[in-house]
Amino acid sequence: EVALRLQYRPDAEEFVMSIPPDPRDVRWADLRSDPTKEAVKERFGYLCVIGLYIGFMPVTVAISSIASIDRLKAESPLVNHVLTAMPKLALVLEGVLASAALTLFMSFLPTFLALIFDNFFVLKADAWTQHKLQVWYFWFLIVFILLVTAVGNSLILSLEKIVQRPFEIFGLLADSMPTATHFYLNFVVLQWVTHSMNLTRYMNLMKYLALRPIL
Repeated sequence: EVALRLQYRPDAEEFVMSIPPDPRDVRWADLRSDPTKEAVKERFGYLCVIGLYIGFMPVTVAISSIASIDRLKAESPLVNHVLTAMPKLALVLEGVLASAALTLFMSFLPTFLALIFDNFFVLKADAWTQHKLQVWYFWFLIVFILLVTAVGNSLILSLEKIVQRPFEIFGLLADSMPTATHFYLNFVVLQWVTHSMNLTRYMNLMKYLALRPIL
């Protein structure tokens, strides 16, 4: 109501207005924090996000390169014996193994991002944490699902080429992405299962059953 009654002028820095969050969602401690400490914590937060990028990248490349039936058969005689005896199981795993492994690994990412945002960034409301998480998680998916999976083992060489000649990224993706089309098709189908499981709220049930004897 106060903001609606004010007289505004063209100076964009005199008044900065935004839609307020629900009063029950406001993080009052963040509103009272020291601006100098805010800046230091925010820099540490960005360093943690960069470290998360760097830490996730080799694991994602490894999953996309080793999560294959032929590789598992070569590495494990037991897996080779089971899949040879059950060819239908081998067909199913061949279709979803790499996608399922990457999906399972990436499912931990929102938890790590939320911990970083809650502890290092000044957020005026809890809903802002979800918005920040949505933005950063989107770019994580672009990098780790779309780009890293397509480039694969040649990630370092590809980055060197892109740094030297940035516009070569389009030709690089045009050459590498067609070879990963089966992975993307399997990944999209697997997301139906993931979203269906989320609708059941199984994780909330597991937390409730685990914590019920304590609470």
